[in-house]
Amino acid sequence: MFETKKKKVYASYPITSAKEGKISQEEINEFIAKLKRYFIVFDPYTIREKKLHDLVIQQLSGPVPKSGSIEVDGLEYHVDDLLRIILDIDGQIITRDERLINKVDAVIAYRPSLSQGASYELTYAEMTGKNIITYHPRTDDSSPFAFKAGILRGDPTSFYQAVEEFATKVS
Repeated sequence: MFETKKKKVYASYPITSAKEGKISQEEINEFIAKLKRYFIVFDPYTIREKKLHDLVIQQLSGPVPKSGSIEVDGLEYHVDDLLRIILDIDGQIITRDERLINKVDAVIAYRPSLSQGASYELTYAEMTGKNIITYHPRTDDSSPFAFKAGILRGDPTSFYQAVEEFATKVS
């Protein structure tokens, strides 16, 4: 709010791959920290409604507790109530991400081929005419989304140089 000179960016990266250990959380934290040097960053991982969804699915894969409820971050939820909204949670995540992308100057993607969500975010960003900067190392799987639009970088140094150049470029 007080940094009106900073551009706003949406950080797109493989959240599930980070949670599953396919890439390190440290690597993601470094990516976000570097973006925060230059931009106001919209980070979708900081909004945690998917955690509730995932815990319901996990709970239903085993015996349902006798109380019929589960505890999440110190709050108790009745499983029947959560089942009614579980599909809404997924739809809300997509809608929220689209709205955030609509409000930014650019989408900066980190290793999008490892994530269906990041790939979707890039496609949406391209459809809405957003600036896109992508880091896609050759070691990741091939992805048409990584090459589809924007500034593509295959090594971290040139990726972060492109990020810094975009930050300092006058609109």
